[in-house]
Amino acid sequence: MPFKRHPTFRPAPSEESKLWRYMGLPKYLSLLQDRSLFFRSLEMVAGSDPFEGTLPASRFVHRKWASIDDVPEHIRDKFLRPDESDPEFKLQRLKDIAELRIRQAYAYRRSYFINCWHLSEFESAAMWDIYSRRNEAIAIKSSESRFQAAFANAHQDIMGGKIVYGEYADEDFEMDDSNAFTPVLHKRNSFSYEQEYRLVYWDTSVTSKQIRSQNGFFRWNGHVVPDIKDIGIMNVGRSEEEIESLPVQPGYSISCDINALVEAIYISPLAKDWLLNVVKDVSLKYGLEAPVDKSPLMSKPLR
Repeated sequence: MPFKRHPTFRPAPSEESKLWRYMGLPKYLSLLQDRSLFFRSLEMVAGSDPFEGTLPASRFVHRKWASIDDVPEHIRDKFLRPDESDPEFKLQRLKDIAELRIRQAYAYRRSYFINCWHLSEFESAAMWDIYSRRNEAIAIKSSESRFQAAFANAHQDIMGGKIVYGEYADEDFEMDDSNAFTPVLHKRNSFSYEQEYRLVYWDTSVTSKQIRSQNGFFRWNGHVVPDIKDIGIMNVGRSEEEIESLPVQPGYSISCDINALVEAIYISPLAKDWLLNVVKDVSLKYGLEAPVDKSPLMSKPLR
């Protein structure tokens, strides 16, 4: 099933938890016309938040290590080899591993494409302001169960999970970098008001490529491997340098069943009646069956 569960992705509290996407009228029209969601490159998203997809300060402490004794015991136990005796060589190898993880995080941003939602049981006054002009904004409501149905026939595998927030400058803030998805699912505390749930598409053609065998052998980057199965094609990982040299793909429009995706549509509580009428008309025109209503956020209190 194209909407996949992955252990690194933290699911919503339940499959029916409310997920909101706030947008302007042009993006809403694009959703209807293309019957797809746009997944933007994480490399492009980093233009507004340079920490997107990167590692926190705790993953840079190796630059302070002066000797092997400075290396925390749990790291030494994990990476040191019993047959290594030269302490300087040990230290340098551990530093090299840490530097490679940093470079990989930056390079891999080119392979991730995201679509962001707000996880909340209630609509958010702040989100109306942030993601569009408040008097012209539109919000669609969905859920994980709807994602499963909406992407059932998609050609790409989609994963989704809650963002974890932390203080990146604090060396005590740990992030498990053993899985390449982890940096994609973390953000700084300054963005915690977003309560973000993130859909992610991983374009593996950025991080790997197909090579063909020649005279019964696969050859790439100094490696030589026999084509034992005589299949002629093998997938191999791209080097960080090769990934960094690739042009950045701005994003992908990924097809979805919009009637399965959208539970309800709301227009801004400050919107004029014309916007409500326009959204109702275009929704009907493009066959979207979800109800369209004006947000009750600015309704008058009882007195």
